[in-house]
Amino acid sequence: MSFDDLHLSPAMIISLYSNVLVSLNENVPQTVEPKPEQAKITEHITASSVYPITGKNQRYVTVLVRIPGKENIADREHNFLMKMMEACKIGIDDIALMNFGIFPVDIKKLQAELHPKQVLLFGLSTSEIGLPVNFPEFKLQSYDGITYLRAPSLTDLNKASEEGKLLKTKLWVCLRELFQV
Repeated sequence: MSFDDLHLSPAMIISLYSNVLVSLNENVPQTVEPKPEQAKITEHITASSVYPITGKNQRYVTVLVRIPGKENIADREHNFLMKMMEACKIGIDDIALMNFGIFPVDIKKLQAELHPKQVLLFGLSTSEIGLPVNFPEFKLQSYDGITYLRAPSLTDLNKASEEGKLLKTKLWVCLRELFQV
């Protein structure tokens, strides 16, 4: 992704430049306290200032998927993911959904920005996000205060074949345990 394709929303610009950059009047204080409504906007965007996310991360569940070359997840995979999350009583506002295929993730930066309690990896290995340990698929693993779950890609999980059904069953068993449903 080049800087030419980077688009910042007005709210994100406000969060990046909340203090005065240049003061033309010496009587103006060097820092400006944000208004309460501006602070709310900044607080919401701070979580996504480094990583572009879908969702509000209210339950600190980070979902990383790999969709190379596409900014958004295809409708079929997105619907499948949201059905799984809804079955676990988790909505889009509860998660931080990110596409690793467009924006690679470093786990230390991710921890500092999003403070995840659980991380779901779809089609990714632990080494790709900078974890020094390898976790098998369909096995809940705790590391550094975070519970991880690795699974095949959403495309593989969403296949109508017997293999797809088996993968979905394995995933559902893990999700039930992870989210206690």
